[in-house]
Amino acid sequence: MQLVLTTTTPSNSIYINESGAPKYKVNTPLKLHDRTTAISRISADGHEAEAEEGVQFASLVHINWHLAESSVIRFQGHKYPTHDFFRKVGWGWYGRSHRHRVFTALDGKEYKWILSAYTSQASAPTHNTNFIHSSHTMEQLKMNDDTETLVACYRPKKLGLVHIISCENCFYTSLKVFPQFEHMLDKILVMFVYIERIRKSKERAVRSPTLLNK
Repeated sequence: MQLVLTTTTPSNSIYINESGAPKYKVNTPLKLHDRTTAISRISADGHEAEAEEGVQFASLVHINWHLAESSVIRFQGHKYPTHDFFRKVGWGWYGRSHRHRVFTALDGKEYKWILSAYTSQASAPTHNTNFIHSSHTMEQLKMNDDTETLVACYRPKKLGLVHIISCENCFYTSLKVFPQFEHMLDKILVMFVYIERIRKSKERAVRSPTLLNK
């Protein structure tokens, strides 16, 4: 399934499917401190739902963002500190502070989010057919095993003549989940919203003149 974002900001967008039908809504009000991201899913029966432009959404997850301590994912009345969800592995695009994230799903298998940079040129050994060779792919979710099976990938919207020529889907931002993993769609979306926020935060920190001059 390919989910297309109605904005270029994953934390503030409606996610629609290939048919143009809304599937999820993600909203993060602008606040200086204690921001919360609310993730809602399309509601079939309207139970405990809120409406937006005639579409009924039911609350799925809230993410409470914290700077000095672990952020918290709230789901079905339970609190899950993000350090309990993920462990950091490897080295990311910006070094050790930008490490990839591994989590265990309900099926008991491990999955790894590959954190890239906005302008990165993705590369991998030519024998790895599960890797998408594209400068437009940012995050990739893979099985954390020898197969490294690709589970999902995020592609941001790109502008400019070079991007238009090289990318057939460059006019929109999208999150693609491959068919054999669509049963995990809810969790993949929640983890993606969290991971993308972390990536952008790390990227801003690296680009900060204050940090770069240290």
